This record gives sequence, structure tokens and C-alpha cells, in this order.
Amino acid sequence: MKLLFRYIYLLFVFLIASCSLQKVSFTVDKKNAYLGETVELNWKVKKSAKAFNIEIVGEKNKKEFNTLFYSEDLDSLLKNPSARKKKEFVLLADSLARKGSIRASIDSIEKFHIVVYVSDGTPIIRYQTVKVLSPKIVNFSAVRDYENNELVHLTWDTKEIKELELEGIKTKLPKKGSMNYKTKFEQEFVLIGNNKHYEVNEVRTVGNIEKQQRAMVKDVKNIDNIESNSLTFEIIETNVKNYPKEVELKVLVVDGAGNFISDLAPPFVPKDYSREYFKKVIETVKANSAELEFKVEEIRESNECYDMSLVLDYSNSMTNSITKLEQSVENFIRNKYAPDNFSIVKFDDSLHLACDLKNDINEILEAANFNGIDSFGGTAALYAAADVGLKSLQKGTNQKVVVLFTDGFENASFQYYGEYASSLNELVKHIKDMGASLYLISYGATYNDKLVSDLVSSTNGRFYQINQIQDLNAVYEDIRRLSRTYYKITYRPIMRNGSHNVQLTYFNEISNSVTDRNYLIADSLNFDKFNIDTNAYWFDSIMVKKGYKLKFSPQVLVNFEYDKHQVNSSYNNILTNFAKYLNEHPNSLIQIYGHTDSNGTNEYNLDLSMKRAKEVEDFLKAKKVNPNKITSVGKAFTEPIYKKERYEWQASENRRVEILLWDK
Repeated sequence: MKLLFRYIYLLFVFLIASCSLQKVSFTVDKKNAYLGETVELNWKVKKSAKAFNIEIVGEKNKKEFNTLFYSEDLDSLLKNPSARKKKEFVLLADSLARKGSIRASIDSIEKFHIVVYVSDGTPIIRYQTVKVLSPKIVNFSAVRDYENNELVHLTWDTKEIKELELEGIKTKLPKKGSMNYKTKFEQEFVLIGNNKHYEVNEVRTVGNIEKQQRAMVKDVKNIDNIESNSLTFEIIETNVKNYPKEVELKVLVVDGAGNFISDLAPPFVPKDYSREYFKKVIETVKANSAELEFKVEEIRESNECYDMSLVLDYSNSMTNSITKLEQSVENFIRNKYAPDNFSIVKFDDSLHLACDLKNDINEILEAANFNGIDSFGGTAALYAAADVGLKSLQKGTNQKVVVLFTDGFENASFQYYGEYASSLNELVKHIKDMGASLYLISYGATYNDKLVSDLVSSTNGRFYQINQIQDLNAVYEDIRRLSRTYYKITYRPIMRNGSHNVQLTYFNEISNSVTDRNYLIADSLNFDKFNIDTNAYWFDSIMVKKGYKLKFSPQVLVNFEYDKHQVNSSYNNILTNFAKYLNEHPNSLIQIYGHTDSNGTNEYNLDLSMKRAKEVEDFLKAKKVNPNKITSVGKAFTEPIYKKERYEWQASENRRVEILLWDK
């Protein structure tokens, strides 16, 4: 019997509610509308409803009401202006006639309510939902091509766009597509989409101009204590050991004062809060682009351990800076994290493993024996020296890093052909085979941006450019801190071989910005192309047209005493290595260039420089090298390394023989 009464009661409630609803009709002319469009709302309230006020209310949030009946919560929200604001309710019109229509603009409002207040105080509420079609640029990327640096790959994907254009470049673009654009210079690309009512745009910039470097990390502060107006995010490493399951990014966040900014990601703040800063990850592979789901977490005082080799340039050009270099390195070692191990390599055109891999600070410093240039002071076997450092890490069990400091360029590694890396291709291969990373610190020397980008992406490395030797302390401190403190982003990448460009969109406290980094899967980059400088005195277009490639960057084989052309016997091993290579490679050719210092007339120096080149040629012929493979040229003082010889060591480096080795 009780059950029967309950059914009767529910039926009575339903009939009463149905009668109330039949007293109010509420319709909308469109169920789908673009952002910025207007829709027409129509209503009719019967006299029997005894209405004393009628309102139309717009709802911006995503909340759904599961009942059309009276809701005390909804009623309080609709009546209370402050509550409306909090829940994004907007009063569109009130004191309306019993019958009528209005037009309402779609500006993120998705639901319209009609509220009919009746004499008994119980409002009748009806609603209509409109799906808002918001124009959106899902992703947009602009990435320079690896093989052709002048070519930029543009890819995009949009939703609910009627008209799309690349400002100043092309109109009437498809909603999803790609194109190539050729430019040598920095270029800003603006993608503009609209639906005739509302416009969206995104900007991407590419360029090979020198970028302003971020501040070096010197301290850690939380987000509430930043010391500048904006933040800089940088992807400092890419870990692909778990590819294709996932890729791991190490990300730095720093303010303008050099503080690492903490408390931006779990486990220290909620996930939703982190997404206010870490906006989205987009990966591009060979013009295919996709926005990917990702996770981000903050790593504080990681327990990662490192085996590091500090490879230090002791060539002639470091004469006036070597003391500060040694002081910076010593300070770095004294402040190392306890579990980390270090080796030390000193180099000019000779290679010296000063300290094999050790953990004890005092033992490392004793073995390093920092006492200036001492017996060093030659040219720079950069690649071979880095390889010596790499091999010193072989027995280590921790994450391996070669930290290479130099103030110049490679010009002497070929003498170690067959023993250590004599080309950048070889060095990169050795680093990748060991799963190590290369951090390059350049003091004064300006490297090709494309070369640096390729080198960093190929070795999971970093590049630091400094113009004052005193900045070196800040660089080493940056390396020390970022080995333990960073943000880690993980995501499932696009499964495709080749060069991957990953872009992280972030909020810098003022606006959204983008940082990116490249990594390679399966493919290897060919660094031989960077050996060619079409503006260099030695560039030979005829050799290139004949299909020859420059095997190595120009090598300094021999330096000479003042006004002498005889080759010192200390260079015999170097020259013998070249002779061996030429005899073993039938398609190889060699060009020999002799040079002098600034003393003497041009006529005298031209003769002296030719004698120096011929002296090397005669040595190679004596080693059974085919004379047809050799070309010798005297350049006098027309192509010096140092145009102003302020020091004797600069004049000594100008008195040289350089060789170019060509092969098919």
C-alpha cells in the first residue's frame, strides 16, 4: 500500500511540473553558431503562468543542469549578481513581455535560460543550448630545414576556421596543411584565421641571427619571488632512450636575474596550476606536425650521478686567459656534488690526459696540476681532444658528459687519424655510441648557428657562448645546478625516423612564448658540409664541381721559426699520417698552402711561403705519395690567422702550412 501511495505522489509531482512547463515555450533559431555570431531567442509565456517577471540569462560555464524543475541553487545564482559573476551567469534581459524575441551574441555563452517568476514565488526555468564553434589554431610550426638552411617548413592545423592566411605571404590557405618558404634572414610568420565574426592568430619566428642568451642559473627561488617581469623557458636536454614509448625533456625555467624558478609543477603544485605555465607540446617530423599529450614534474635535487670529462683548450690564443680558466675549473671541481667523477684533458695540437676518472677532489686537483700554458701553446686539435675525454669515461657507470672549452676552431686533429676522432662526424658518432652528451663552451669564437644546432641535437648537448673569461664561473655553476634541478616533461612522440623538432609553448608571465629543440631518430647528420666556406681563400669551386668533398676542415700541419722554411723533425709523425692516408685512398687529393708573418716585403714573403709549402710537398713525395695528387701554393701574408700580431705567439701561428684534403 505504501508503495502505491509513493507512485501516486510521484505521478502528481510529474503532472504539476508538466503543467508548469507547458505554460512556457523557449526556442533558439540555431543549435550551432560561430563565436561572434548572433542567435535569435523566442519565448511565449501563457497567462495561466501568472508571471510577474521574465528574465533571459546566459551561462558561460560548462555546468549542465540535469532537471528542468525549480532548483534552489540555480535560483539563488540567477538572483544574486555576485554569484552570477562567480559562476559566469550573465543577465541578458529582464522585465520582458510574455511573448517576444531578442538576438544574443555568442561570445562563449553556451546555454540560455529563461526564468519566469510566478506569483507563488516558484520560478519556471527552461533552457536552450547552443554549440559554440570557436575558431582555433590547433598547432602552427615554423622549422628550418636541416639540409637547406634557407628553407622553412610551415605546418598548421585549425578548427572552425572559414578564412585562413599567412600574413603577407599567402591567402586562402586550407584549414590543415603545410608549405615551404625560402628566406636567409630572421622571419616572423603570422597565421591569421577567422570565421567572419572573430579572428585568431599565432606568430612563429625563425632566424639565424645571434640570439640573446638567457641568464646563467645562480640560485633557486619559487614563483612568488621572481626578480624580473618575465620568465625564460629552455629545453636543455632530450632523452630518447625509451623511444618510441616516450621522450623525456629536461626544461629550465629562469628569471632575468638568473634564478631557477620552482613550484610550477607537480608534485609541489597541482597539475591544473602547472598547465597555466606549461601550455602545450607540438612535435614536427618532416613537415608532419601534431600536438601531443604530456606530463610535467619538477625535479629537485635529483640523485642522478655524472661522470664528466673537462676538456680544456691550452692553445697559444689562451695565453692571456689560462689562469682564469684554471681558477674557474678548480672552483667547479671543489663545489662538485659528492658522487660525481671527473677527468681532465689539456690540449693544443698535442693531447694530454692530465687526470683519469676520479672522485676525490684533492686527487683530481693534484693530478690536474694547474700551472698555466707551460709546455703547451700550439694549435687546436679540438675533435681529437674531445675524443680523449670521451674515452676517459668508458669505465664510468654514471651519465657521461664531455664539457669542451675552447676559444677557437678545429685545425689540427687529422694527425690523430685512426687513433682519435679527426672529424666532427667521427666525434659525434663516438659520443652517440657511448650514449654521452657534449657541452660546448665557446669563448669569443663565433660558431655557425646551424652547426651549433645540429651538434646540440646530435649529442643531446648544450652550447654556451661567452665573451669574457670571467663569465666562465657562471657557466660552470649553471652546469652544476642544472644537473640536479629541472622540470621533466614526458610524452609519446611521433613514430618516424629523421629529425624531430619539439616545441614547448609556455606562459612567461606576460604572454605565451615558444621554445624548441631538435633530436634525431635513426638518421645521422653529415657535418662535412660545414667544412666548406665559399668565402674562404682556399675554396675551390672546380673541385666541388668535379665531385670532390673536403674531408676535414683545413688543418695546420706545421709552424715555422722566424724566416725559416725547414720543417722541424717534431712534425714528422703528423706528415707521415697524411702520407699514409693519401696512399691508402686513391681518389684523395691534397692542396698545400704556405703562409708567413707580417715581417718582410710581399715579394720576399711570397717566395718564403712557397718554399714552406714545397718543403711539405717534398716530404710527402719521399713517402711515395703520387705527385699528381699534390698542389702547392704560397700565400705570403695575405691570409693570416691574426692580422695584427700583438704577441709573438700570434706571429708564430701565422707562420704555418695549411693543407686541404679532398676525397670522393
